[in-house]
Amino acid sequence: AHCMALQRTTGPKALLACGSFQPEAPNFVELLSIDFEAAQPVEAMGQRLPHYFPPTKVRWLADRSNPGTPDLLASSGDYIRIWSTTGELRQLLRHENNPQRFCTPITSLDARGGAGSSADMVTCDVYGVCALWDIEHGVQKQALDLGQPLCDVAFSPEGIVAAVGDQQECLRPEGLVAAVGDHGDCFLFDPRLPQGVSVLGPRKRVAGPARISWGSKRPDLLAVSWQSETGGVLIYGGSGDQRQVAPHTLRSSMGVCADLQWSPAFPEFLCCAGETGRVEVWQFPEVGLMAASAETGPCFCWEPAAGEACTGMVLSHEVRPGQHALIVATAPSADAPEADANSGSLWLAALPSPSKPSGIEGQGGSSSAVGAGGGDAGAAPAAPVAATSAPAAPAAAPAAAAAAPDG
Repeated sequence: AHCMALQRTTGPKALLACGSFQPEAPNFVELLSIDFEAAQPVEAMGQRLPHYFPPTKVRWLADRSNPGTPDLLASSGDYIRIWSTTGELRQLLRHENNPQRFCTPITSLDARGGAGSSADMVTCDVYGVCALWDIEHGVQKQALDLGQPLCDVAFSPEGIVAAVGDQQECLRPEGLVAAVGDHGDCFLFDPRLPQGVSVLGPRKRVAGPARISWGSKRPDLLAVSWQSETGGVLIYGGSGDQRQVAPHTLRSSMGVCADLQWSPAFPEFLCCAGETGRVEVWQFPEVGLMAASAETGPCFCWEPAAGEACTGMVLSHEVRPGQHALIVATAPSADAPEADANSGSLWLAALPSPSKPSGIEGQGGSSSAVGAGGGDAGAAPAAPVAATSAPAAPAAAPAAAAAAPDG
């Protein structure tokens, strides 16, 4: 899967959306049913949502116009598409403010579910436009031109939006959005003060493409994976004066990080999936960038299979007290023997609970428990629960260890 999103639920079952990547063929988003407690945890639903171009991001949305109804799914690419879980296309939106006036390549989106918010989705594109949307009414609330191609975008836990760009001004601490751009800047702006766009920390010698993660329970830290040769995973201060402190670069050995995410179950965990197939989980039990800079390495590492490259990753909620899981999508490495560009796998693995007491008040679950992986660098979590073969490098699969269907 080129991109994935796991539905937020309170039990062991959830829906997983997987976006394909097929440069020479029509693409799609496939919906899978996940049951973390089942012997066969992955089950196909027979739902493939058509995309002509590869989806760049997928996100679950709460249907606020009909409380109690199933969530909606948003996907980005040439357009923004809003889907029901039955495959019905509810809305088709596009960025109007671009030089071509049609089919703007939309590189990413993010969503929030706060009741009463005037904008519940943010998107960005290759022309540098960052747009905020009211999904309930299907209208664009505002658009900002940040002056450089944008790679990814995220709401802060308080509703701030972050992005990557080049300007530097003051910014209020509440309600922001973050975005990362092709020139190596991490933008931060308050939708209520669009004239005040800031850049997090002094500029580092990095460049896009990039991925951004701002945990729903970690307003103090913002993680960005810069995927150029001079990049790496950088941790930025997300609150107060720490926004202008130089970001911290993780001392990682996994190479280029293909995807990253803060754990929704335990906010002290940051999980990074490298293009080489190596997965690293880092633990930041204390608040603030200075404490994060004291890290000495990942608390554990894992490699799903030799010769596989990670293409996407998602972390689960707390399935049971003290228990959460990781889903990794892989494809054969380019140098792997008999590599098939149209095949791939999904791997499910249990993750240990935190090994250190957390200083993050009111966040996460059993943060004082010692998990199966211990706390030592290099320790591995439990073996994969299942591996599923899939088309479209990889798209998704019907059943564990099933042969990949055509196309």
